[in-house]
Amino acid sequence: MRSEGIPSPPLSESKPISDPNSVPFGVKLTDNELANSLKKKISMAITNCSEAASQSLRSDVSLMWAEFLQEHITFLITFKSLMRKRGWLKVPPPYHPADLSQIEK
Repeated sequence: MRSEGIPSPPLSESKPISDPNSVPFGVKLTDNELANSLKKKISMAITNCSEAASQSLRSDVSLMWAEFLQEHITFLITFKSLMRKRGWLKVPPPYHPADLSQIEK
């Protein structure tokens, strides 16, 4: 492109060297927060992909969205097993209904 006289776009400035350990603890997100945030975003992407695949009129575009959906689901399954292994998966507390005989008294 240079030999044809086409100018190249301006390059971005180089990033300064920083030490991630110098960032205060209260400012950084924990691994648990990052993992659950990523899980939420991937779950939303799965919903959006399935909605787009079902609403698409062209079959080739629907197939493209279905492939994206498959990739997201595959990633989420492996990511959730990693989260479970590391103890980052948020699980709601179990539900134990009250004994009906105690309620009637």
